[in-house]
Order: sequence, then C-alpha cells, then structure tokens
Amino acid sequence: MTYQNSPSDLAAFVRKECEKRLQAYSAQPRDANEHYETENDVLSGGYAYRQIFELVQNAADAVLEGGEGAGRIAICLTEKRLFAANTGAPLDEGGVVALLNARSSSKRGNQIGRFGIGFKSLLKLGGRIELLSRTVGLNFDPDLCRETIRRHLGLSDIAPAPGMRLVEVIEPLKPESPLAPGRKYDWATTVVTAEVRDTTAHTRISAEIAAFPAEFLLFLPTEVTLEMEIEGQIIRRFSKRKEGNVIV
Repeated sequence: MTYQNSPSDLAAFVRKECEKRLQAYSAQPRDANEHYETENDVLSGGYAYRQIFELVQNAADAVLEGGEGAGRIAICLTEKRLFAANTGAPLDEGGVVALLNARSSSKRGNQIGRFGIGFKSLLKLGGRIELLSRTVGLNFDPDLCRETIRRHLGLSDIAPAPGMRLVEVIEPLKPESPLAPGRKYDWATTVVTAEVRDTTAHTRISAEIAAFPAEFLLFLPTEVTLEMEIEGQIIRRFSKRKEGNVIV
C-alpha cells in the first residue's frame, strides 16, 4: 500500500500541530477553558456511553477509505484495556487534525464520521489512549495534556484544561505494539487502545459489546467482517458480503 503521508512527514506534522496549538492558547488563553467545556459536553452527552459504536464507525470509515475490498474490524475488551483494530486507510493529516480538534471530522462522501467528536468519548474510560497506525503512533495522555497547557499558560493545578488537544508521537511498530509482527493485530492498519480505569465503564462496555446490533453492517457500503470479544467470556462474529445482487 502507498501511503499519502510518510511516517516521518506525518510525525513532523503532528508535532507542528501541537506547537501551533500552544501558540494559539498563548494568543487567546480563554480557548483552553472553552475546549475543556467542549470535552465536558461530550462526556456528559450522548457520546459518553457509546465508545464501541464510535470505534466501529471510525474503523468502518477507514475500510471504506482504503478501497481495497472486504475489510476486517476487531474489538476486544480485556480487564484493563479496550482494543479496536481495522484494515483500510491509515491515519493521515486530515485524521490528525480531526483528532486534535473537536468538530473537524475528516469524513468524506458516505463515511459515517472518521475521527470526529465521538473519539473524545474515550476520555470517559479514565486513562491514556494510543492510536497506532502504519504511518504514525500517537499517545494521548489526558493528565499530561492538561498539565502542559496549565504550565504553558501559568494556570493553577486545578484550572480547567482540555485533555485531548496535545499528543505525543510514539513508534507504532515497537516490539510490544499490537501491530508488530507476530502480535495479535499484525494484520491491521490501525489499532486504537484505551486504558479502562473505571470498573463501572468495564461493565458498561461489556454490555455494549454483548448487545451490539449485527444489523449495523447493513449500513456500510463495503464488505466487512467484525469480531467482538470480551476476554475470557464471549466472542461475536458478523460478516457482510455481496453475492450477485443479494447482501448476505
């Protein structure tokens, strides 16, 4: 596959975007509070309890954007982490911009919502979030992001600050990466992994996986297989394919 952005170019782009974000906060400090309120709206609204839907939608859009025929999506919940892996298009500059903003989804045409505001719902799980793609790796550390913004603006340790406006570039194919050869998701283009620190969130996500509607695949304009797993408990597999004029 030929990528739109080389890994080194995309890493440089991410770092530049974060530098520009801090410069923008310097020029308009009250934006930090506004962005904090935007994230709060996400976590208190309808997105707060639909992490699985958001991850599957983002993965489906990547499959569609990749345009390489049938795609594959896998969701897995372990005791401490939530994983979402998919084939299709890797992260590009448009995806980075959407991730670092709140309402800049890079969706195009009949996509559902590639890295739109719903991705921020992963903050509800309470921990760090990694997005590992074949083009770049990103580590979202909400606590570090808030601390960096407060320090940059000279704010107090308890001042409101957003948690997903800055990100650290990491090596996506490090040996322990789920994308690395021989690892569970070495077939994937992109893997999102989020810490689940809240036990109530674990229970809720388990229920969401168990009840996820297979009919969702009917709304996707591409052939795809979807595997959903709760470690040690349940594995659900769905697929959608065309046989002539019939959808199976």
